[in-house]
Amino acid sequence: MPIVMLFTLINRLLNLFRFCSLNAFLYFKTELREVLGFYTEQEGTYPGSQPTVNSQFTSLSIIAPFWYKLDDKRPGSLIVSITADHKIKVIQSAHKKHLKVYTVVHNLFYETAEKGKQVAINVLENDKNRNVFIQNLRNEMNQFKYDGINIDMENLYLTDRDSSSLLIKNCLMLCIVMEK
Repeated sequence: MPIVMLFTLINRLLNLFRFCSLNAFLYFKTELREVLGFYTEQEGTYPGSQPTVNSQFTSLSIIAPFWYKLDDKRPGSLIVSITADHKIKVIQSAHKKHLKVYTVVHNLFYETAEKGKQVAINVLENDKNRNVFIQNLRNEMNQFKYDGINIDMENLYLTDRDSSSLLIKNCLMLCIVMEK
C-alpha cells in the first residue's frame, strides 16, 4: 500500500474520531476496556509471568512479553532475550486463551541510563535507522503472529518529543497496514 494511501487512511480515521460525541467516547472508554499484563521470564528465584497468565487469563486481554531491546551496536536492530521456539510456545498459548500478544521493545538494561537514551536517539533521529527498526518490527510481527506493538522508550530528552511521535506514527501505520 503506497504511503500516500496510508496517510489518507489515517486522516480519515482521525476525522472519524473528531466527530464522535462525548457520550460515544465515554462508552468506548468504559465498555471496551482492555487489560494488558507485561510478561517476563523467570529470573533467578522470581518465577516469571506464565503461572500468573495461566491462572488469571480470564482477567486479561493482552500480554506484552518483555523480550526485545534496541541493539546498541546495530541501530534499528533488536536484541532478543529468548529463543524463537519459546516465543512461539508462549504466543500460541496466549492465543489459545484468546489473549492478544503485543511485542514490547525497550531501551533499558544497558550499562547506564545515558547509554539507553543514546541507543533510542540513534533510532529516533535517523531516518535510515528508524526504517530499519520498523522493518525489523514488521518481520517479527509477521513471523511470530504478534497482535500489536508496545514501545517502551524511557529516560528520553524533551527534545526527542517530535522524533518519538514520528516513531509512534510509523508504528501505527505498520499496525494499520498489517491489520492489527
